[in-house]
Amino acid sequence: MDQNLLIPLLFFGGSQGRGAEVIKRTLPGTLSNPSQRFLLTALFAAKELKRQDETVLTIIQDVVTQDRIKDAAALNSKFPKLHEIFLKLPETVRATIKFPIMTPPASAPDAGRGKS
Repeated sequence: MDQNLLIPLLFFGGSQGRGAEVIKRTLPGTLSNPSQRFLLTALFAAKELKRQDETVLTIIQDVVTQDRIKDAAALNSKFPKLHEIFLKLPETVRATIKFPIMTPPASAPDAGRGKS
């Protein structure tokens, strides 16, 4: 990498503590070999997609837990837009969402039972 590129990267990357992000996004462009550029860009993209999936998963899991949503159909009826996002997640990620087990409320004993 050309050392002259480091100064602008450090200057622009230093704003708001995002230096690592700026370098990560610009580093592939500094490589001369197209194969290396592609590989590095693909690795960064895969890591970013995984991070996005984890963020969405956390949000959906929080909603499911807080609202005691019993399954995907209930999620769809209560939060249709969130359900659309849920469906766009990879199946392996969707499978990790834990819907609360809904137990039926305890019924009151029959008033007529036990009397003879």
